[in-house]
Amino acid sequence: MWRIVKFSGMILLVCGMVAAPSVATLWGQPPKKKVARAKPPQFDQKSMEGIYFSDVKKQLIGEPPKATDSIANNGPSKSTNIGDATSAPEGAGAKAWAQAISAASLEDLVKGCKLRLDGIVVSQAKFIGGGFNDARREYTLLATLFGVIEQYPTQVRWKDSAAVVRMHMVRVAASSKVGSPQAFTEAKNRLQELTELVGGGSVKDNTPIEEMNWAEAVDRIPLMQVLEWGLRENLIKHCASPKEFQENSEEIVKFAELITAVSEVLLQKGMNDVDDPEYVKFTKAMIAQSQATLQGVKLNSPENAKEATALINQACDNCHNVYR
Repeated sequence: MWRIVKFSGMILLVCGMVAAPSVATLWGQPPKKKVARAKPPQFDQKSMEGIYFSDVKKQLIGEPPKATDSIANNGPSKSTNIGDATSAPEGAGAKAWAQAISAASLEDLVKGCKLRLDGIVVSQAKFIGGGFNDARREYTLLATLFGVIEQYPTQVRWKDSAAVVRMHMVRVAASSKVGSPQAFTEAKNRLQELTELVGGGSVKDNTPIEEMNWAEAVDRIPLMQVLEWGLRENLIKHCASPKEFQENSEEIVKFAELITAVSEVLLQKGMNDVDDPEYVKFTKAMIAQSQATLQGVKLNSPENAKEATALINQACDNCHNVYR
């Protein structure tokens, strides 16, 4: 509104200030309203128990994957190339055994050997008539298990007697190459020793402890028999169907860990063909797919476990085609 006013003898035309609407109103825009937002949800931590892992790192098998790893963390897939499999370096020391096999599996496998030997070393006639072949496999497995227990990084059952028992099992496995009365006597004595050990006793021997040498402790032929038995008579059977998978999850873990441990033994310094890259590739493929089988159990995925065991079998076949 314009007004005429007098100021110091002068007449001025000025614009008077009047109340005006807001800028937003002048521009035809309504004033902004405060948006009502929902409150963040509140969770009861106890309600999450059993759904999520409290510590994800403890659920990992072996070392965390690297960016260059070729095998996905989601388990095996049909495009997995067994030649790309990787594992812990051979000869990695005591830590490798803890990553390969649990204390529970070691104990269960030792007890299983004892039960089978009860049916093998029952009479001299049965032993000489062919039982010595089965005994050699079982005592080779025992020599392997007690060798692992001896080098295990933590205290596990029978660790205090492991070195002595390992030496005894190495000798009886060697003597069981033939079916003879002497070999039967040795096998019977070692079975009695094993029975006392499993029952809670200990084994003592004044003989000086021989340094562990995997190449001298186990023969590859019976060790390969152990692998085939663990895979084809046990692991593949337990992963054959979802029903078998659900009913035998503990057995799957045990035999997958056995295959991992035996494969690691095959990579130890001095073992046959350990310097051959092709042989090492096949052996590492078995380790990688055994780990994938364990991951299948953790994920409760019978499909992943079945596929992984098929790839272990493929690695075995490919290796035998070259080295047998």
